[in-house]
Amino acid sequence: CQRQRIAAPLPLDHHRDLVVGETVEVLVQTRDARGNALANGGSKLSSRCLTPAGRRVCKVTDIEDGTYAVEVCPEAEGPHKLFIEVRGGAIKGSPFLFK
Repeated sequence: CQRQRIAAPLPLDHHRDLVVGETVEVLVQTRDARGNALANGGSKLSSRCLTPAGRRVCKVTDIEDGTYAVEVCPEAEGPHKLFIEVRGGAIKGSPFLFK
């Protein structure tokens, strides 16, 4: 798969075009309750991707510096919704809509 990298949060009305077989990597910076960026990994971050086929096709990698990489590699054409949560709560802008 080819790769493109984008940073979260994206504007709520942001739509990204996906290409079948091309990985999109969304970088997530975790923050504390006051909005300060965290410098360590270990937060409970989860994600799921709803595809036209209903499959989950995403992977989360803890970069161990307070950021996480969420990978989506579409297997079929059509809209995808990417949901990202940290410690059980949705991050700003989640779900992200990809076409």
